[in-house]
Amino acid sequence: LKFPRRFWGSSESFGVASEDPTKIKAFVDETTIADGACGILVLYHGGDVARRVDRDDGLTDEECVEEVMETLRRLFDDVPDPLTYKVTRWLADPYAYGAYSYAKVGCTQKD
Repeated sequence: LKFPRRFWGSSESFGVASEDPTKIKAFVDETTIADGACGILVLYHGGDVARRVDRDDGLTDEECVEEVMETLRRLFDDVPDPLTYKVTRWLADPYAYGAYSYAKVGCTQKD
């Protein structure tokens, strides 16, 4: 989500726990890739959350953004509407199907 300003302060990441495991949210500040004073938050979903959002009868892009905005407005005061957003469907991506990889601690470029 791209916002007109960074309303979440200096936090580089933050999350929301929930008794409902399909409502857990993890936000990461990616503002360094934005021009000017804009703020960019990326929301990562995995496991039950991703399955709830991505299944065929899951949430539309608009419903995803609406749910995220409700969460942000519970956490912070004076949250503006996003200027733009992009919702990806990682579980439905034929090149990923929800898989991921990472470089473990101590690895080198040869690994």
